[in-house]
Amino acid sequence: MAEASALPEEIAALVGRESPPVTVAVDTEQIRRFAEAIGDPNPLYYDEDYARSKGFRSIIAPPTFLTSIGRWPWQRRDETLLRVPYGRVAIHGEQEFEWFVPVQAGDTITMTSRVVDIYEKTGRSGRMLFVVTESRYTNQLGELVAIGRSTGIRR
Repeated sequence: MAEASALPEEIAALVGRESPPVTVAVDTEQIRRFAEAIGDPNPLYYDEDYARSKGFRSIIAPPTFLTSIGRWPWQRRDETLLRVPYGRVAIHGEQEFEWFVPVQAGDTITMTSRVVDIYEKTGRSGRMLFVVTESRYTNQLGELVAIGRSTGIRR
């Protein structure tokens, strides 16, 4: 059974910290490549005429496309989380999304993430740091596209 332990103040203070925004212009080629990579043949991801016939401006992106937009807090080398006394192995522990508006070719998507929880557990493999983030994705119209929640594990 895993035990919880106290976090160093420097790490605990990261809860609430928000990332700088990451903005990505989405085009048809990105969407088609992503859909091909995940093996999804849905014509909404490839055929502009078909997507328009369903009421969209252009092709739409598969929901998991948003995972390709940003990797905060692990992406920057100067982040406090990269200086903590845990191993360099980062594991993707969990991810969930709430979707509100489809991402379409021609959209500009901005993502910001916030650390919502950090905790440590000790298990059979040693100490592990769990970092829970919430990311908000908006389009160029200011519409909330999705909210993603993710748990990363360092050991």
